[in-house]
Amino acid sequence: MSPDPMPRPVELRLAQDYEGIALNGERRRCFNRCLRLIVEGRLRFEEAPACLCGSKDHLVVNDKDRFGFPVSSLLCQACGLIRLSPKLKAEDLPLFYEEVYWGLVTGSSEESAVLDTGGEGFARELHRALAPFLPASGRLKIAEIGCGNGIKLSSLKSLLREHGVEAALFGCDYSSNAVAQCRKKGIRAVQADLAALSAEAPYDAVIMSHVLEHFHDPLAELARIRKLLAPQGRLYIEVPGVCDLENRPDYDFDYNAYSVIAHNFNFNLLSLKNVLRQAGFACLAGDEFVRAVFAPGDGGPISDRELSGNHQEIIASLNRAEAKRIARRSRPAARLKRAVRALLRIP
Repeated sequence: MSPDPMPRPVELRLAQDYEGIALNGERRRCFNRCLRLIVEGRLRFEEAPACLCGSKDHLVVNDKDRFGFPVSSLLCQACGLIRLSPKLKAEDLPLFYEEVYWGLVTGSSEESAVLDTGGEGFARELHRALAPFLPASGRLKIAEIGCGNGIKLSSLKSLLREHGVEAALFGCDYSSNAVAQCRKKGIRAVQADLAALSAEAPYDAVIMSHVLEHFHDPLAELARIRKLLAPQGRLYIEVPGVCDLENRPDYDFDYNAYSVIAHNFNFNLLSLKNVLRQAGFACLAGDEFVRAVFAPGDGGPISDRELSGNHQEIIASLNRAEAKRIARRSRPAARLKRAVRALLRIP
């Protein structure tokens, strides 16, 4: 019996005339600060010629991020992982996050907005995903990498307490302001990368919400995270799922608005599972949002056929999102709104 024929390749159909989002005062200030740091040689870039899986075969999804920075999203044809190239050098990331990132992304200089990584609502989703894989009683040690202002972590502690579980909280962040706010909430936070968490290891759970996509070398960082976990520990990862873009009107269903200079990688669930499998983790649960829970261990093989078809699944999803974007922008009300915004110069 002959094998099933390979499906016909799907062609990517994204708009190629994207110029970047309008910049308000704070975004413009941070954008200009970023340019100044680049000119001064304090923020440097390097090419990413190969995917984490080792393949150099890729499709170019776009050639600039949402702010107009000339960085490309490269979709691996072997596994479906999207990587940014060029990307910021690892040693320059602390400066970027301290002086540029928060104001550029949020458009606000208010600490409450700048350091917000999600409050009680996010904590409830986190609890719903993670709690089934944690002990139902006792005292846990939980660490968050990229803890922001700590509201999500402290809200999670309250939710666990409602279910009879106490938690000691730990965190790390590049931002000195974030660390100060966390400490006010009783979180033992440090201004450093995840290596600083090793002093209190092992942990029953490690949380990374919208962090993994920022890593310069995810496999190296995941190897360090594995050492932070207790044998029965759990790793919760949340990233902005590329295949969820077709459900995201807040991005206008637009990959160009989704892509950002700070995200060195973009995932769907399968490409995330593959990266974590390479790092020695097994997926316990996950969805295309993407939210997923992992445990140390052998995740089992993922077939080459499944992986090689993943980039086609992503292209099909991006095309569906693009069709929604075009339909949305063609509505008379949307055209009028854009005209008024342009007239008033509103971002």
